[in-house]
Amino acid sequence: MTDTDADNFLRNAFNDRVREWTRQNGRVLFDIADIEAHDSAGKVCTFQYRNKTCQKLCATYTKDGGHLNEPAGNWWPEAFMPSLRP
Repeated sequence: MTDTDADNFLRNAFNDRVREWTRQNGRVLFDIADIEAHDSAGKVCTFQYRNKTCQKLCATYTKDGGHLNEPAGNWWPEAFMPSLRP
């Protein structure tokens, strides 16, 4: 177990609560955490913590395990806001 695993476990718990609240209240959630936990081939990036499988930010999108790297950071605006493209 590492501090990163513990931090990611807490993020997963928070994300699960947000998802549940969204379902219970008939809302729409743009789930960036879930999107960032899938690689470009659609494979889920996970780790085990306290006998639970948790999602994590895929290694190809980060340089430090917690923040988007430059290619991934540039991809988001282009993918979801085409009007920002030059």
